[in-house]
Amino acid sequence: MPKSLIQIRKSQLITGFGPGSIVNDLEGDGLMILAPRHWSNESRLRAPVQNETLRQKLGAKMLVSIKEAGNEYYPDITAVRIPRWSYCSRCRLMTKLGSFSLSKAKCSNPECSSKKYRGKKSTLVSVRILVMCEKGHISDFPFQEFVHGDTDWENHSLTYNIDSRKSGMSSVLIKCETCDKSKRLDGVLSNDLKVKHNLTCRGESPWLLEEDKFFKKEECDKDLVGVQKSSSNIYFPIVQRSIAIPIESDVDDVITSSFEDFNIRERIKEVLADNDLPQDIVWAMVKSFSHRMLNDSHKEQAMHYFYNPPNVELNSSFEELEYHAFNKFVGSVKNKDWSGYRYPGSNLEFSWASLFEEIIPMERVKVTNAFCGFSRVKPFEEIEDESLTKLSNRIKQSYGYKNIIEDVFVDEIRGEGIFFKIDFVKLSSWAKHNDVQKEFERLGEDSKSFLNERYKNPQQFLALHSLSHALIHSFSKQSGYPLSSLSERIYTPRLGDETLYAGILIFTANSDGDGSLGGLFSLGEKNRLSIILNRLVKDNKWCSSDPVCSGYGAKGVQSSNLAACHNCLILPETSCGYFNKYLHRGFLTSANSNHTIEIFS
Repeated sequence: MPKSLIQIRKSQLITGFGPGSIVNDLEGDGLMILAPRHWSNESRLRAPVQNETLRQKLGAKMLVSIKEAGNEYYPDITAVRIPRWSYCSRCRLMTKLGSFSLSKAKCSNPECSSKKYRGKKSTLVSVRILVMCEKGHISDFPFQEFVHGDTDWENHSLTYNIDSRKSGMSSVLIKCETCDKSKRLDGVLSNDLKVKHNLTCRGESPWLLEEDKFFKKEECDKDLVGVQKSSSNIYFPIVQRSIAIPIESDVDDVITSSFEDFNIRERIKEVLADNDLPQDIVWAMVKSFSHRMLNDSHKEQAMHYFYNPPNVELNSSFEELEYHAFNKFVGSVKNKDWSGYRYPGSNLEFSWASLFEEIIPMERVKVTNAFCGFSRVKPFEEIEDESLTKLSNRIKQSYGYKNIIEDVFVDEIRGEGIFFKIDFVKLSSWAKHNDVQKEFERLGEDSKSFLNERYKNPQQFLALHSLSHALIHSFSKQSGYPLSSLSERIYTPRLGDETLYAGILIFTANSDGDGSLGGLFSLGEKNRLSIILNRLVKDNKWCSSDPVCSGYGAKGVQSSNLAACHNCLILPETSCGYFNKYLHRGFLTSANSNHTIEIFS
């Protein structure tokens, strides 16, 4: 197969350019990244990753990452051409190219290489229209069915014609040179192709190849959506973010820290595969991988720990597990991925210090981002509920697994952060106020429905999310990190959680190396944090876009924001895990005279 010199960073394979996504080659043609099992050197690039909570929650055998390389570029990732339909800029003849024809193709029409053109063939131009559905299927636009309907069109030739008297898609006329039928592309970029043009989804998954190199197909009853190749709704990556947290165990701390620090279990499983080896050989491997941290006195406990990894509470959400880890292990457990200290929020010189039960500056924190598939047309959470079963189905569909989830690709980020443990009783009491309830009702119906179906107290989430964005803006000015390098984690009970909790984690989310600058961690010191919090309240009382920002009702996608704009709360896309939705500055410091809706009141 021809090689296309496209450079993709390791972190991009998890976020925007993973399997099933479309990237442009140097000629501007579309290429779809195949599932990892089709990469030519996939096994050589893998490195095992330790995060027992994430692994068990996803039901994966192993978490793996791309091994580090000098320049972080990996040219052995395989892709197929999409769209395959192209047309000649001279004779307008349409040609459907092969999936692995990655080089720039030439027109096959003899007229294009006649003496008139000095024997030079014309280069084909890609037709940038595709069809897809919410289930994730995507394929070339069915031009033959579009023009001919139910009639036989085998061996018919199509031409791609432009009418300069019209604009948009209505200016494109697809004509059959064999039977003289024609049809304009007017209205093909819509969500009701079945109603308008009687077109149904073929169930194609181009990123998954069968043994005979044809695209995998399955029956599908979802509505077909017409879309241009460059549209943003073609690919919404599903990235499950998890903080690496200590796990309770009766085993000696030396054993647990050795297994976590050196990824012993994952590295041995990679060597063993499905083979059973004598325990003496396994023990020798454990000692070798522990870099002499373990000796024969640890054998019994270490072998039991290897064959019986600690269980994770699968019924709890990631946020609930992480919240309890911050609550329990900070100060008592310290390793290369987890280190911090704590002090009471009452120590802050801040008028509303009682809102914070504890402040926990984290000197070291590791975040693992797992690629769990993708969705099309809409983000995953707007199509399905985020249950582990639905998430597992997306993983299997995206990776091409049939029954068991083998490996899930992840990216690790090591940095620092500050955890705010919020007084849940006080926040809940505030959320029950009638004025707060009325303010929440100003949101759009879709936004209210989404929050009510996900959280036990949606008003509480709205307040915490708004406070989180205000903190990131304040920390960015003092820490030396740009806004795009900071990220958030919101802790508030989901509908399935058993316990009640409230908290915010602000952490560095930049994957440019191990460690951090230390600027964010140092801001957790009580005197510096007190100054920042007092300044935050003053800064958010008004916005340079007021009264437009605060006085014109719900705004944004699905009317999901109230008082929020780019001049006050909105962050770069890399910093917010909720698409900059569900924000209201009025819940922090009210822009009007109604102070009862403020959490700082």
